[in-house]
Amino acid sequence: MVAIRILFSFIAREEPALLLQCQKIRTIPLKRTEHKMVEYLEEKEMQALLDTVNINSRTGVRDKALLLLLYNTGARVSEIVELKTDNMRLLGTAQVTLMGKGKKHRTCLLWPETAQALQTYLKLRVSKDPGWVFRSNLDTDSDANWTPVPFQTGQSFQRKLSTDSDGKLTTFWLAAGMGCRFCIDGNAALENLV
Repeated sequence: MVAIRILFSFIAREEPALLLQCQKIRTIPLKRTEHKMVEYLEEKEMQALLDTVNINSRTGVRDKALLLLLYNTGARVSEIVELKTDNMRLLGTAQVTLMGKGKKHRTCLLWPETAQALQTYLKLRVSKDPGWVFRSNLDTDSDANWTPVPFQTGQSFQRKLSTDSDGKLTTFWLAAGMGCRFCIDGNAALENLV
């Protein structure tokens, strides 16, 4: 509607004979929309999701690390898919640097549980060569598996997450849940909200 108003402002300037009609069109009110409340996973719901992961397999260890990283950082799937080992520090004050929209970098502190899950996952990888943190589903050591996981795989992962009992779970809820967890937990340190 804003674009239409701008168009008719332009027409009114260029064609004064149409000024009256343009003014009538520009007085049409903008549509008001309600902003929905952000839905998120409670900590116990996230724990139930993590409990479904089979950590006795390499892919299960990867999935647990991936879920914890998504929940901890509030990252988009595309940010995690692009994550390289050089952008992580897992010892001391564990943190990860993500590249988001507009190629903007942001650093997130990691919970000890997330750092431990990532360390376990990185130890189990076939190759010790630094590169992309999360690789394709193939369990070989070829260079093709160290390229960023295609965005389609990120969507597939999101669809896989989108099948909870209500059929409403999304990675956005993981991100929102992280922020709400800190808001609900009065003992959370402010620096952990980076």
